[in-house]
Amino acid sequence: PVMAVIDLVVMCLMALYGMYLGDKKGSIAVGTIWLVACISSAISAAYSWLKLSRYTDAIMFAVLAIFPAIMAIRAFDLHFAKVRNAAMTSFLGADLTDARFMNAVLQNCDFRKAKLAGVDWRGATFENCKFPKNFTGS
Repeated sequence: PVMAVIDLVVMCLMALYGMYLGDKKGSIAVGTIWLVACISSAISAAYSWLKLSRYTDAIMFAVLAIFPAIMAIRAFDLHFAKVRNAAMTSFLGADLTDARFMNAVLQNCDFRKAKLAGVDWRGATFENCKFPKNFTGS
């Protein structure tokens, strides 16, 4: 029970830290910390089950491994979403009224929140670009 209490206290402290950084910023470091907590709980579960024959502790540690696994996945997902978005050219809030993109090769562009009235797209090619809903391109 002492190990279970220590593990529970550490997980609660990590939950506070992880909710502050990992959930908001999607940090790789925080995701890794969550992953370490998950692996630690899984090892404690296996040890309790196989070496100590304390099945209730083993089940508790196994259940406690689920929460940090979910938080690690969430932190990694947020981080990789930021990486994907950073690789895009964003026209957030840009006024592109009457802009000319004739024969342009546009890759990884985000036009979702740009003003696109009268834009000349003739001959332009698009690869992995995002446009506003109901955008017609004319």
